Amino acid sequence: MERIILEVQARGLNQYHVINKFPVTIGRAFDNDIILSDRSVSAHHIRIEQGEHGKLYIHNLSDENGTFVDGRRVEDNPVEVKLAAPLVLGHIKLRLVSPSTEIEETHRHDCDNLFCVLGKPLWSGLLLLLTISMVFLGQYIETPYQKDVLYYFTLVFPFLLIIILITLVFSVVSRIAVQRWYFLSIMSMASLLVLLPQLLLYIGHYLNYLFTSDTPQELLINFSQYILPFVLIFLFMRTIYRAAMPLALGIALTISFFSVLPHILDSIDGLSINSDFSDTPHYNQTLSYLDNRLEKTITLEEFITDSKEKLQKQIDEELRFK
Repeated sequence: MERIILEVQARGLNQYHVINKFPVTIGRAFDNDIILSDRSVSAHHIRIEQGEHGKLYIHNLSDENGTFVDGRRVEDNPVEVKLAAPLVLGHIKLRLVSPSTEIEETHRHDCDNLFCVLGKPLWSGLLLLLTISMVFLGQYIETPYQKDVLYYFTLVFPFLLIIILITLVFSVVSRIAVQRWYFLSIMSMASLLVLLPQLLLYIGHYLNYLFTSDTPQELLINFSQYILPFVLIFLFMRTIYRAAMPLALGIALTISFFSVLPHILDSIDGLSINSDFSDTPHYNQTLSYLDNRLEKTITLEEFITDSKEKLQKQIDEELRFK
């Protein structure tokens, strides 16, 4: 009889139990062959038996939360279960696998990709310092008047706060999912999410001057807003977490969507404003029906006529005094 492995899925670090003989009982009680401590599992939850030709059958023993095999509830009669088919006992997910089942690639500590290098304390700290310096320089250049040095630090603080929040959130998720912190690598990724758009913006300025066109900078800005977050998160998931391609794509799309959404809404607003044409000014179009005023809003023609009359009156008065 080939050995069977019971895989209990538990937040990234799964538990494995070797089954050498049948029948096998699983539950919370200490007289079971395999003991699960989760409170959603009954004292005696299931019994696994092996029939002819090595077929495996699940008997449900639980009167509380029941048992599900491949999404179907196990009733009074035993149900055949295939290897690798998902099983659910209360809140616990598990499956039966063969010892010959392929495992994921081993995570190497000596990897040489970008995020592994930036996961070193020295390089991660230098990248963070470079990011803060670039943001400080950008705020200094964009401020048209002289200010105290502390003023620019107050402008840099929101960017630093973004890096800290991204680092903390990703680190906690990483700890829960794969039982690893990856703190420095995550901080480097967050720094790149802030630093690269700044660099692309400056590169766009020079390309605009070179080509005497606004198109290069617009392309780089769109890339940094819509594509760059997805690319960085996808590469991070593939190189650090060693996530499979579909999983890395899904997570990158989901997370980057929240950073891209404000830019999408701004673009939609810009297109709608550019497509509008009306004799009334824009401020009149934005008024709400709940905006009650003592005097009604005048049209553009009325404003021009009234301005001409007042201007002519003022000119006449000045000529009369002269």
